[in-house]
Amino acid sequence: MFSPSWITIQLWRIAGRTAGATVHTHAANNQAEAIRRHDMAVRDSSAESKAINDAAGITESLGKRVLKAIGGKTMTRRMIAEKTGIETASVSSTVFALVESGELEELKEKAPCEITGRNVYWLRKTMGQLRLV
Repeated sequence: MFSPSWITIQLWRIAGRTAGATVHTHAANNQAEAIRRHDMAVRDSSAESKAINDAAGITESLGKRVLKAIGGKTMTRRMIAEKTGIETASVSSTVFALVESGELEELKEKAPCEITGRNVYWLRKTMGQLRLV
């Protein structure tokens, strides 16, 4: 079976156009991007989501909701998402910003999440944040 990009290249060649190489290059670039994204760590994608949220101006309000949800407890990102109703990707990007700012800390050891059962890093407020609650 032929791939869609191969068929497109052949159609361009049949039509006598010289852009066939450009189409092939575009398909290769898309495949390289897909491989790069597949290999991207969760924290890298969180940083990307944070940048999107910062541009939209919504990180601060999400940060307040996340901090309120955690209270004095230790929680996972998935538990925060379930409690707040915020999408997990948005919780991850918000948590990334809160960890970077020192308002949250990520525990060093992984433990099973109560929702997913997967071993993940748990989060808690830093000591300064706990006093403010």
